[in-house]
Amino acid sequence: MKGWILDIYPDPRSGKMVIWIRDRRNCYKVRENYDPVYYINSDEQGIKKLEDHYQKKDFRTDRVEKKTDIHSSKEEELLAVHPRKVFDPRDHIQALKFFRGFDNYEFFNVDIPLDQRYLVDQDIKPLSLLKKKTAGRI
Repeated sequence: MKGWILDIYPDPRSGKMVIWIRDRRNCYKVRENYDPVYYINSDEQGIKKLEDHYQKKDFRTDRVEKKTDIHSSKEEELLAVHPRKVFDPRDHIQALKFFRGFDNYEFFNVDIPLDQRYLVDQDIKPLSLLKKKTAGRI
């Protein structure tokens, strides 16, 4: 199936991204898994505390080296946190549950809407023709 993206948004109930696609005749609703990553900066003790906290919630965590300042080439060790399912971090209730108790840490990627992050991560440009294998006709 080929078509154009009409809308895209996270569905917290299913934990997937919902993509509405329009071809020449019909509209289709596709649900796809998406593993957004949130990065957190802290000292060694803080990183360890965060790893323990998120691993107890059954989230996957990794330590990664990334630049945190576009004006510097220096990389810092960050904690990469992969939630079990998608949620919109701009949703205050869900964000409070995810980030509760860590307001003194430096978080990255939390202010970018998931629909935009999904498109960038999948290398999909706006108004591009999209090909998907499965979809439900609406």
